[in-house]
Amino acid sequence: MGTGSPKDGEKRMNKDIQDMVIETVEGRQDFREKIIERLEPLIKKSIRKYYFGHMDYEDLLQEGRLRLLKEIDRFEPERGTIFIGLARKSLEFLYCELRRKKLPLCLLNVCLGGDDKREEIDFIEEAVNTEDLCLGNELRDLMKEAFAGLEPIHADMIADYFIRGKSLRQIAGERNIHYMTAVQRKRRALEELGKNLRHMGYGV
Repeated sequence: MGTGSPKDGEKRMNKDIQDMVIETVEGRQDFREKIIERLEPLIKKSIRKYYFGHMDYEDLLQEGRLRLLKEIDRFEPERGTIFIGLARKSLEFLYCELRRKKLPLCLLNVCLGGDDKREEIDFIEEAVNTEDLCLGNELRDLMKEAFAGLEPIHADMIADYFIRGKSLRQIAGERNIHYMTAVQRKRRALEELGKNLRHMGYGV
């Protein structure tokens, strides 16, 4: 006889982890070490999916373990939350934030920021390879020229989002447009910037 589908196995594992978290939080038994061990594959998967940088891999793993330990300590069983879902979202947020903090000061910041700069620039839907663009002064004029060639609406979007640090919801509200319109406008702005750079001979 079969032992059930992979989905059944995943459900059992999730239930086991949920039970161990609840017993740990309620003080009946401490399963922290075992929970972290069981969730190690999730930590590694989250690193592969959300982190792009040069931080030491073992340090990344340790950051993930510490984050999960914090989530266990503040978990509230009475809210009915599924811990594995909470853990997945928390790791996603962690590694996205670490990625933002490890990015070097981008030329968008240097060239366009003025007195109002952001050092943590999020190119999640990037059309431009930020790590390449942040290498050396010789690229500053290139970036300035590419930015100058943008349509005004796209230049404003890049300046608002990446330099002034406004959220897409804030931009949508200020411009009286739908949130998804702001999302699409940001995507098109980055595509146009990348296209300008390619036309100028920079391979992005």
